[in-house]
Amino acid sequence: MDLILKAFIAAVLTLALERVPKAYESRKIRRRYFALLGDQWKGFHYSFKKGKPVLIESTWKITKGFLTPFKVKTEQPELAYHGHLEPEGDDRVIIYVKAETQNETMVFRFPNPLLSANDIVYGLWLSYDHDKHIASGGALLTKQDLTSEQVEKELKDYILRFPEGFPLMRVNL
Repeated sequence: MDLILKAFIAAVLTLALERVPKAYESRKIRRRYFALLGDQWKGFHYSFKKGKPVLIESTWKITKGFLTPFKVKTEQPELAYHGHLEPEGDDRVIIYVKAETQNETMVFRFPNPLLSANDIVYGLWLSYDHDKHIASGGALLTKQDLTSEQVEKELKDYILRFPEGFPLMRVNL
């Protein structure tokens, strides 16, 4: 019995020593980017549904994580996602979210919203569309109330597509 207790204590200490540095690093990052916390964002991107492009609107909530600096919860009309946000350098963020009801992961890249002078942040997404095909496209995050027409104009103005047939796009700022 004494051996089992020692093994249990050793396992708990090993796990604690592995987790504490990650938790500390997450706390340090959160302090630097604390203004992201608790913010309610609106997200927009186009996807395909039944072969036609449709505008997808979502709500985003960013909260504290434990082993990751930030947790992200995003909801679309038909799907909910949860995941995490990672700062990349000082000027970019990567957001990984998994669907709660199906096997799908979406990846978003944005400039760091805190460093932007604009109320709208433009980025790109990569995942599967609603027709289950690998897809990517432009996306935007904002705290503003925008109409569908305004969102469409913003995405068309700031996401550069190559009409010459090149399979390439980028944010055009």
